[in-house]
Amino acid sequence: MLYFLDFAGPEIGAKDPESFLAWAKKADGIEVQDMLEKFAETKTRGQKLQAVSEVRSFLKRNGKMDLPVPGMTKQAPARHHRSYKRDEIREGLLAYLDQKDAEKGKTFVAFAYWALTDGQADESGLGYAALPAAIQQKAIEELHSITAGASPIWP
Repeated sequence: MLYFLDFAGPEIGAKDPESFLAWAKKADGIEVQDMLEKFAETKTRGQKLQAVSEVRSFLKRNGKMDLPVPGMTKQAPARHHRSYKRDEIREGLLAYLDQKDAEKGKTFVAFAYWALTDGQADESGLGYAALPAAIQQKAIEELHSITAGASPIWP
C-alpha cells in the first residue's frame, strides 16, 4: 500500500491510507481503477498482482465496492466488464475530432450519440456492460468538440 501511496499520493493529494480512502470514496470506481492500472504499469507482473490486490482489498474492506473488474473482455459474463478509461474514450474520439467530410461527420456523431444513449440498452444482449453514467456523460460531452472545417457538427 505504501508504494502505491508514493506513486499516486502526489497526484490525488493522499498522504496516508485514510486520505487515499477518502479520495477513493468520492471518486468514480473507474477513476480509481485507472489509477491502479497506471501504478501497475510501473511494476513487474508479480509486483503488480500483489500490489493491486492489496489496494483493492483495502478499498473493499473499507466500503469501496464499485471498482470494475480489470482486464475483462466481451467474452466475459455480462456482470463484469473491461474498465473504461477516460483516456481511451478521448483518444478513440481524437481521430474524429476534425472531420474532412461534414456529412460523414454528422453520421459519425449521430451514431456515436446513439451508441452512448439508446444503444446502451443493447449492450448486455451482446455480452458487454453498459457504460457507467458518468463516463457516458463525459463521452457525450466530447461529441460537442467534433468539427468539420472548424465549425462544430453538433453545437
